[in-house]
This record gives sequence, C-alpha cells and structure tokens, in this order.
Amino acid sequence: MGADTTYAGEIAVLAFAATQNYSKSLQIGLWLAKLLYPILAFRQIKEIFTNQAKGRELGKKAEFLLGYRFEDHWEEPIEDVRKRLGLP
Repeated sequence: MGADTTYAGEIAVLAFAATQNYSKSLQIGLWLAKLLYPILAFRQIKEIFTNQAKGRELGKKAEFLLGYRFEDHWEEPIEDVRKRLGLP
C-alpha cells in the first residue's frame, strides 16, 4: 500500500483495518478521521480521499490478517506470504 506517516498515509492504514473489522472502535475512528483529516491537513485532501479508497479496497481483497499466524511463516519468502494473503 505504501502508506507513510502523513494524515493521508494514516487514513489508508485506518481504512484497511476498519474494513478488515479489527474492532468497532476502528469504524468510529475512520468516520472521525474522514471528517477531521481534511480539516487538519487540507493540502493533503486529495490524497486523503484517494488513500482511504485504496485502504478499503485492499482490506476487502486481503485475507483477515489478525487471524493469520505470521510466526508460523517466518522462514517463507515474503512474496509467497503476500500472495497467499492477497497483499501487494
């Protein structure tokens, strides 16, 4: 996804986690971020909305990551793990 630590990057991660249904509080957090981030970082407004859509799209495509035992797959090539999980 290539998310950085800007508001635009953070909303991508938040949208991904909310779409994966990690917790109800993330749904509320995303709703608040959609309202506040464009105000707090108005110069990033286009990227905020673009990244939110990207995060949601990836969250729908990817396997449920909280249920995946990454520690059982440390020895596998990262490309294989990403492909299995539906991640770029």
